[in-house]
Amino acid sequence: MMMNNIFWDDLAGPGSTELDMGTDPQWGNNHGTATVYNSIIRDGSWDYIENRVFSYNPIFEDNAHHLSENSPGVGMGKKSIVFDEVFYQAPLYDIDGKLRPNTVDTLIDIGAFESPYPANKFVYPKSLEIADDISYLNPVSDYLELISDIYNPENHSVNVFARIVSVDEAVRDSVELFDDGEHNDGESGDLMFGGALDPINEENTFKMSLGIKDNDTGRYMLFNDSKRITTIGPIKVANYALKDVFLNRKYLNLSLKNDSQTAAAKNITIRLTTRDTSSVLSIDPQNNEDIEISALQTVDIERSHYINFRSAPSDTVHFMVSIYSNNYLFWTDSLDVVTSLENDNQKVPKIFSLDQNVPNPFNPVTSINYQLPKASEVKLSAYNVLGQRVVTLVNERQNVGTYKVEWDASEFASGIYYYRLDAGNFTDVKKMVLLR
Repeated sequence: MMMNNIFWDDLAGPGSTELDMGTDPQWGNNHGTATVYNSIIRDGSWDYIENRVFSYNPIFEDNAHHLSENSPGVGMGKKSIVFDEVFYQAPLYDIDGKLRPNTVDTLIDIGAFESPYPANKFVYPKSLEIADDISYLNPVSDYLELISDIYNPENHSVNVFARIVSVDEAVRDSVELFDDGEHNDGESGDLMFGGALDPINEENTFKMSLGIKDNDTGRYMLFNDSKRITTIGPIKVANYALKDVFLNRKYLNLSLKNDSQTAAAKNITIRLTTRDTSSVLSIDPQNNEDIEISALQTVDIERSHYINFRSAPSDTVHFMVSIYSNNYLFWTDSLDVVTSLENDNQKVPKIFSLDQNVPNPFNPVTSINYQLPKASEVKLSAYNVLGQRVVTLVNERQNVGTYKVEWDASEFASGIYYYRLDAGNFTDVKKMVLLR
């Protein structure tokens, strides 16, 4: 059967269901919204927890298990529920292994998340954390390092396992975690367990779960965690443009690129923030939700935000860009916005970059594109295989923007050539082939 554990206000987490306590008479009290986390209960014992979250909010008396007397959760519990036309009674025992008080009369600890296992009897995890708190992994090269803090007051012999599951519930990999001081787990015997999963080699979004086998009792427990990680992307800001609206109010147009090889990034939401309050009065999101970006594609988002600049902003304002998928924060980027662009709505590159010439090989004309996020002294030259400069294509100061230069190599012999861009402190070199 399934029972509900209620979290209040900011204790809510992703993937939860909101209820209005004021409009549903079965709850009896009016305390605003709550978030329901589901638990699976079998034979009167708590066997399985979904979206398991500990909180140390002041509404709890001493820890995540007991409500304080002034908690709005007091009195919000239910003694029983009917699920699929079957009547179920609430669990008989509380976190301490003692009989619950009568839920109808007192409801002391109903409404808070209770650990499924009495503290004097069973083993359970306090947390499951990702090392360095990362949310994006390169599917080819990044290992997923996990750490779990286990509650084991009687020092039972345990085996701890972590597994990674795709959002369609397919298990992709699993690993045993160890408390030996050699797996990024602190010191041996400190009840911190650590381990690492190999690179996933799949572009997808995943969730994690933790299994604990108590060898002393023979009990196996499985805990699903509410965190998500992704191997899609990363999603990055490619360029931007500002468009005047009125006085110091401007539209921000953003371009986002998905660097995935095969997977689309879906239900994208963008959050833009800055610490430069001397330059920015406010940021108002506009067309910044429900965005989809196919693999290796760039999407232009018109009017993603309104920005209200102050009357004399800095020439360049630094913004932080948080990029969510299905309300999970997976990618972060930054953006230095030039506030005094000469051309309204001009696309501005985010970084210096030099593109591969097109076509390549070529005969005899090819095009070279490059991007300047700020005004710079620019030199673009071509060299032969001996490192000798054969032509200088650009040698001047250029403003912010994207540039295209053509090279007509009619007077040069077939072979391999190199072209080099110097712009401020940026330098890049690429190879091209002239075939006649």
